[in-house]
Amino acid sequence: MGVIQNSETRFEASIRSWLAGFLLSVFGVLFTALGVAALGAGEAQGGIFVAVGLGMIGLGVWLLSRRTHILLDRETGTATIRFARLFGRRDLTLPLASITRAQVLRRRTSGNRLYKLVLQVSGDEQAGPHSLTGGYSSGGWRKGRMARAINAWLGVED
Repeated sequence: MGVIQNSETRFEASIRSWLAGFLLSVFGVLFTALGVAALGAGEAQGGIFVAVGLGMIGLGVWLLSRRTHILLDRETGTATIRFARLFGRRDLTLPLASITRAQVLRRRTSGNRLYKLVLQVSGDEQAGPHSLTGGYSSGGWRKGRMARAINAWLGVED
């Protein structure tokens, strides 16, 4: 999650959650290796480890491929949010004037604090919060830092 460009006329940032994908991929490789070793030793249960490991690797690669790109441009008066995934991408273009602020939504689940970074949009049929981080997750400090950077560029008080 970081700012790529922050000038008077253009704000560009990229949001990528790589930690969960990396950890799942590493543990998937370990599970697969254990399963292959067990299969080599004649243990049929090693197949379960191989299947779980390959599933973890697949999920890790999918998580690593997820990224959100934000482009706020005063010259064109547009805000473009690009959601890229493993199997394609989706672009959402909004009028820059309809974006009121960026904010971090908070939720507590089972005693854990979870956070989600959203852009608040008003005025048109796409009014409401537009998530930039997918769902709720930990890491409120990073999300808050990004929200403050977006709000500073928009000229909105926190």
